[in-house]
Amino acid sequence: MITHAFRFDDESAAVAALPQFHNGEDWDRSRVDGPFPVRRGTGEFVTDPVSGEDVEVMEPVAGYHLNVNIDALDDTLPGLIGAWDHPGHLVFGETPLTPVRVFA
Repeated sequence: MITHAFRFDDESAAVAALPQFHNGEDWDRSRVDGPFPVRRGTGEFVTDPVSGEDVEVMEPVAGYHLNVNIDALDDTLPGLIGAWDHPGHLVFGETPLTPVRVFA
């Protein structure tokens, strides 16, 4: 399986670009992870009240983001920003420095 990561301006753009993974009411949850907020570090650190560790403050990045698990790489899909095979080798596009969501 190949995890394809997508980014769009909003949900309507994602549904229009990827209707094969949307049933008209929701995403196909057997293949789609998300949508989820993507965040980036601000450079500011605070102490986590639970762990006591210093953690970077994160801010949201604009857009609509989701991952789709597909049998084979399809680099023709609109909105595709990166794709990984399992257990996580980049096969297309860019990989985030600190990915936090992956398919099991």
